[in-house]
Amino acid sequence: MEKWAPTVDPQTANAVRYYVRRFTELNGEIAVTDLTKAHLRDFADAISGLPTIVSAKLPNGKAVNDLSFNEIVLWAKKNEKDTLSDKTRDKYISFMKRLLSFAAAQDYRTGNPWADYKIPKAKQKHSTKAKDDRRPFTAEEVRQILDYVKSSNAEKYAKTTIDFWGPWIAAHHGTRLQETSQLRLCDFEVREGLFCMHITDEGEGMRAKSSSTVRWVPVHPKLLENGLRGHIESRRGEMDSNANAFNQWGRYSEVYEELQADARGRVSASYGKRFAHLRGETLKIKGEKVSFHSFRHRLQDAADNVSISDSHRRYLTGRANKDAVEGGYGDGVGMQYLFDSLKQIDPMAG
Repeated sequence: MEKWAPTVDPQTANAVRYYVRRFTELNGEIAVTDLTKAHLRDFADAISGLPTIVSAKLPNGKAVNDLSFNEIVLWAKKNEKDTLSDKTRDKYISFMKRLLSFAAAQDYRTGNPWADYKIPKAKQKHSTKAKDDRRPFTAEEVRQILDYVKSSNAEKYAKTTIDFWGPWIAAHHGTRLQETSQLRLCDFEVREGLFCMHITDEGEGMRAKSSSTVRWVPVHPKLLENGLRGHIESRRGEMDSNANAFNQWGRYSEVYEELQADARGRVSASYGKRFAHLRGETLKIKGEKVSFHSFRHRLQDAADNVSISDSHRRYLTGRANKDAVEGGYGDGVGMQYLFDSLKQIDPMAG
């Protein structure tokens, strides 16, 4: 595992360490030369009982994540927790197969008996498959979330914080959780006469999902109406240009603090948990298929509702685009054209 880890980013390496840990708990310590397809098959079956969220604490203070394989499966069943979807199980198995392929390529063993293994799946109707996908927020749910953070008098939702701006930016730009949280002051500037935002992985510890997700986009007029530009310009007078664009209210310090990266280098981790609590516990927007990422899916629907061109929609949301201009052969779409498309999108309409 540790020989393979430097070939991927730290976040992926840590995730696979978790998969390997659970595999070992289930199968015991096995020499890499003795691994068979049966070991992977049994693992694929067993992980269907693992809970999707393992950050909870038990009444005795012990972390759920510290439970053994059998203990955590029993805990999930007893407490009726959501368990791994087929898509997530596929992810576990895909990385385990990659790991053993690496072992074979490095002559730690001969061949990879896992190479052609796939999790058996019953044939599904297209309507059933659609239900398995992560669902978008509804227009009403977006309105409920944005109204709540805007009307709240709590310090955590002040207009300097990620807790306020995170939902507003994601709702109007479809940004992912990490993309939103890692925005810096230098990621905002006037381009072609418009106040724009840079989605990037240039800063230390920053991440973008792929090269297509690194992009300049005009800021949605709704964010300007709510004071985003004023906040950025005010904070620039206090902080270095490479500082995060937003801060957070310290739960224990009870003062405003800068966002801090976790052990995996993500500045989004603590905010992600707070948003999940706001969504699920405070606003009662629940379900296995709904998360911060549901803002992104909602924006896609909102763009389709007003017939935004596919090339503009894909560029604005940082999706790979087949169009040559957005595929590396040109400078990209002009900001004014993008702004004209963007201002039509209302995630709270419909």
